[in-house]
Amino acid sequence: MAVKISAYTNDLPSKDIALAVSQEQAESVSKFLAASGVDARLLYAVGYGGANLVQRNACDWADNDNYRIEITLEKEYGC
Repeated sequence: MAVKISAYTNDLPSKDIALAVSQEQAESVSKFLAASGVDARLLYAVGYGGANLVQRNACDWADNDNYRIEITLEKEYGC
């Protein structure tokens, strides 16, 4: 089993900034999970920036569901 941590932002800043911020967020959650006892070898973090928006962009952080972390359990298939 692998644990994928995906982070998203909105698409208002530049793509490079949005990707960098979301990657940092995903890595921070990954480090927190590892420090909490989850096997770090199972974790991987991916930042998607402003991809896969769930609503129109809002300028207020509290009213914007695009800023999110998704944690997905993925089954690993052997050879």
